[in-house]
Amino acid sequence: MHAEDGLIKTSTIVGVVDAVGTPHNSKYPARLYGKLTSGEKAARTAEYVFSQNSSSGIKGTLTILNKAILAFQKKLSARPELLAGICLAVARLSDSNVEVAQIGDAFAVIENSNGNLTVSPYRTYAHETEVGKLRNKVFNGLARRLYGCKPDKVTEKEKNNIRQSFWEEVVDPWIELRKRNGNNKKSPSGYGLLNGQKEYTDFLWYRKFPVKSIRRILLCTDGMIPQHVLAGGNELKIGRWLLERFNHGGWPAVLKGARLTESHSKTISHTSAPEAMGYSLTLF
Repeated sequence: MHAEDGLIKTSTIVGVVDAVGTPHNSKYPARLYGKLTSGEKAARTAEYVFSQNSSSGIKGTLTILNKAILAFQKKLSARPELLAGICLAVARLSDSNVEVAQIGDAFAVIENSNGNLTVSPYRTYAHETEVGKLRNKVFNGLARRLYGCKPDKVTEKEKNNIRQSFWEEVVDPWIELRKRNGNNKKSPSGYGLLNGQKEYTDFLWYRKFPVKSIRRILLCTDGMIPQHVLAGGNELKIGRWLLERFNHGGWPAVLKGARLTESHSKTISHTSAPEAMGYSLTLF
């Protein structure tokens, strides 16, 4: 199993990382950096860069990180749709302020001293909806061709067989979606990814709060949130669900809620082992 999620924890900065590798198949072989996949390399790079720049502001550190992610895959700079990158949600605490930044499909939920919520925008929703339609189209076609039925009728063994064939058919159109939408503010489905492109700043969400005004900050990757909560792309709905689950048992309760929903799903996921990462910062 590949560890493409990551955790940032220094004396001043905490956060979560969700790396995005390049979809691969026989046409686009997986890129390895030593024993690491491109996604793992991006995640470990993020952890290292933050560990070495804990005294710096978040925006400056992200600039350093963006250059570092491009550096290990420089040969692909002419085709940014093939670049591995990261989504993240991070917070930096000082004596007087809390900086919070987010990009991609990670989430930041800030509860202020009055109980009101500020939730980072879910700007990958439109792109993920397009990718979801593509995945379903390929899965449905494979289930019919291989087993003569709908995806919800196949066995677990048959699902694994479908996943193996899935990548051969889905990678080309998936890469085209990345090319059209990745770090492209002109696209209606544009989304941000820290992958070496300077345009990631068009999608960076950044806020600064007085320390005294904040009760709690929750930072997590999208694997912590079930699909029925993500559906519709309503950030406040996502934030309220996350905080309610967290208040009833911390991150184990959040993860249990996400996994329980998945276990009841009849659809086929492109992965049998989704990752999830969460970090909480309680100020009072």
